[in-house]
Amino acid sequence: MAFKQIFHLSRLPREVRKQVIGHYVNKILGKPGSTLQKTSKNILKLAGGLPEFEIEEFSEQHVVIKLLTKQPVHIHARPYPSSDLFTLKEVWANHEYEPAVQLLCRQNTTDPLIVDAGSNAGYSALYFATYVPNARIICIEPDAENFNILKTNLSANHIMPAKLIQGALYPRSSRLEIKSDYRGGTHASYYVAEQPEGSIQGYTFQDIVKEFANPVDLLKVDIEGAESLLFEDPAIAFPILERLQAIAIEIHDEKANRTRILENLKKSGFLVFTRGETTFGHRR
Repeated sequence: MAFKQIFHLSRLPREVRKQVIGHYVNKILGKPGSTLQKTSKNILKLAGGLPEFEIEEFSEQHVVIKLLTKQPVHIHARPYPSSDLFTLKEVWANHEYEPAVQLLCRQNTTDPLIVDAGSNAGYSALYFATYVPNARIICIEPDAENFNILKTNLSANHIMPAKLIQGALYPRSSRLEIKSDYRGGTHASYYVAEQPEGSIQGYTFQDIVKEFANPVDLLKVDIEGAESLLFEDPAIAFPILERLQAIAIEIHDEKANRTRILENLKKSGFLVFTRGETTFGHRR
C-alpha cells in the first residue's frame, strides 16, 4: 500500500479501515475478498480527492457519505459491485464537471437552467446544485433502480428539481428498453434501445424543455453511446444546439463518431475543449 493510501486510510472510520486491511490481506493470500472489503477499497480510492467527509452509513446494503462542504452534502451510494463509488469519484473527487460550473458562472445568469441527461444516481445533479446554488435542474434517467437512488439523493439534500423524468433523451418519441451489455454492465453503463413493448419512454429534447423559456444554459449528456443518435445528424443536432449556451458531453468512441459530433458543435458556434472523458462546448 502506497504512503498516500496509508494517509487516506487514516481518515476512514475504524470499521472501514478494518475491511480495507482485510482486502489487502486476502489479496496477498490469493483469497477472494468479501463484498464489504471491496466496497471499502473503493471508498479508500474515493477518499484521495474528497474534501473533509464522514461515513454516515456503511453496510453491505448501503453507503452514505457526508461531504463537509460549506453546505454539507449527504451522498447515498450502492456498495460493490455497483459502480456508484466510481461515478462519485469522477464527479466529486476528480471534479469532472468543474469546467461546466465555471462556464455557468461566467454566463452570470441568476437562475441557470441545466438539463442533466443520464443523471444516474444523481451525483452530477448534486454537484451542480452545490456549486451553482440557484440552478434549475432537469434530471433525466431511464433505469428504475438508478432513478430511485437519484430521488433519494435529491431528497436527502432538499433539492427540488425543476423537472424529474424517468425516461431517456432520444431523437424521437419512442418506447425503449434498458440494455446492460456495455462496459461490464455496471449501473453507469446502462443504455437504451428501441423496443415497441419497452418499459421506458424516450423523450425529445424539445419535449423535455417545452415549458421553459430559451435558452438552456447547460446540457450535460452522459447516455452511453446514444449521443450518436442525437448529435451526429445535423438535422437532429442543430435544433438542440441552437437552444444551448453550453454543453458537457461524454462521447463514447465505441458507439459514436467523435469527429462528426465535434464538427456539428463547431458549426453551431461552439468553442470546444476536452477535460478527462468529457467534451465541453460553449458559445463564443
